[in-house]
Order: sequence, then structure tokens, then C-alpha cells
Amino acid sequence: MAYTMINYNEESITVKHVNGQLYDPVELSQSTKELLYVALRISLIKVLRPYYPFPLIVDDAFVHFDKKRTEKMLNYLRSLSEHYQVLYFTCVKDNIVPSKEVITLNKIEEGGKR
Repeated sequence: MAYTMINYNEESITVKHVNGQLYDPVELSQSTKELLYVALRISLIKVLRPYYPFPLIVDDAFVHFDKKRTEKMLNYLRSLSEHYQVLYFTCVKDNIVPSKEVITLNKIEEGGKR
């Protein structure tokens, strides 16, 4: 499904489908809800940036996305990182963004073994 707009006010949030139909978040798939959540956070950070330069923190927000949607979001995060500090955490190896700025953390077992 393709959506063209997020509508919100003090009482509700809806998303507009390309066919004009409005949907409440409870009617969306899990991955679309997660995309909506990330979109709202990015919008908030963009609006507040002149006043509070918050980083964008994304913690495994794409685990329910299909491969195409994940690639689009990772590319979008890359473009955002040119102007915003982006902290992206994932345990999915296919979702790692190759970059010299990436820090890979290894799991440390109990007792200090890796």
C-alpha cells in the first residue's frame, strides 16, 4: 500500500492512502505502523532542530519491513546523516549500513567472553 500524507491533530493521527481513504494507525500493518512512528519522529526532529538539535535514535525500527522498504529507509537515514546526528542500532546483519562512521559492537557473554 502507498500512503501520501500523515494527518494529525490533538485528538488523532490518520494516514491517507493514494486512493484518498484515511486509516487510523490501528488499521495499518505492523511495518506500516513502525514506518509511521519513524516518520513522526523524523518530522519532530526537523521541526525542533532550530531550537533543540536532538539526534535521531533508531533502534531496530525496521525489523518488520520487507527488503525493499528497509533499503529505502537505510538510504534515507544515510541522507539524513548529512545534516543530523543519526544513531542507528540493529541486530540484523543485513541492515548494517557500511560506513567509516559505523561502530560494530560484539556480544559479550557472561564472564567476559565474546
